[in-house]
Amino acid sequence: MQRLQRRRNTIRLWLKRERETGDFQALPNQPPGNGHKITDWEKFTKFVEVNGDKTQVEMAQLWTEKISERTISRGLKKIGFTRKKKLMVTALCVTKRYSNSSEQNNFRFAYLNIISHPIPIVFPQSVHFEVQIS
Repeated sequence: MQRLQRRRNTIRLWLKRERETGDFQALPNQPPGNGHKITDWEKFTKFVEVNGDKTQVEMAQLWTEKISERTISRGLKKIGFTRKKKLMVTALCVTKRYSNSSEQNNFRFAYLNIISHPIPIVFPQSVHFEVQIS
């Protein structure tokens, strides 16, 4: 007689499964899937076009099924929706240390000149730009 090297409980479970199903084969391994709340992306896109001015919390309350604002946020990111409509250049981000006070004063004058006359400029999201003041 050959030993199976299995615990008694495993053998009992196999026999129980054979009595109940007629077969003692292992159950198929199916990992649980995500229960995606947003499945119809065309419907969601139209919903966003109509309700794009509302907050994510309000959009979650208006959605047809129970959904969280975080799920709305992920959905908006997936369809590429952003609230940013146009970019306004109003200031320069500078982390430079100045070698002397006249250089700092020159920068201050240029900065004040820029913020007193803002120019609306629209850029695609992937474009980087540099402003030079002479």
